Amino acid sequence: MRERDQKALSPNNPKYWQERGNETEGFPCSTFDGGGVAFRKSVIQQVGPYLAEFFVYHSEVDLSTRIWDAGYEIRYFPAIAVSHRESSVSRNEFRQIFYSTRNYFWYVWIYYPFFMGFAETIHFAQRSFVRNLRHTKPVSAWV
Repeated sequence: MRERDQKALSPNNPKYWQERGNETEGFPCSTFDGGGVAFRKSVIQQVGPYLAEFFVYHSEVDLSTRIWDAGYEIRYFPAIAVSHRESSVSRNEFRQIFYSTRNYFWYVWIYYPFFMGFAETIHFAQRSFVRNLRHTKPVSAWV
């Protein structure tokens, strides 16, 4: 995924294992960016579509986890590029903080074992609260 105005790679591009793939067959990665993705119909029929409850943020991570749990791989093809233009109109900072924080917690509590989920919740809450304060983000959205 390339940011349309800068022609730079999106920070959301998948992190992949170069040593386990090639340009023809792709490279395995843990997740995908929803702005430029293709699925086999049979995979989505088996694991189900995006969960509506996530609405925005972390829905790709949830679907990626279900795909991996079903025994499939997610593959990244660097030669295939998608141009993405982010809309400033739909990017409400309060909404972004609220949904990304809430959905991360949902993801953790769906997939992590109880004690690991509890520890990750405390760790993430501390880390994200401090980050929001440092970057003068609306703390009310986080709470």
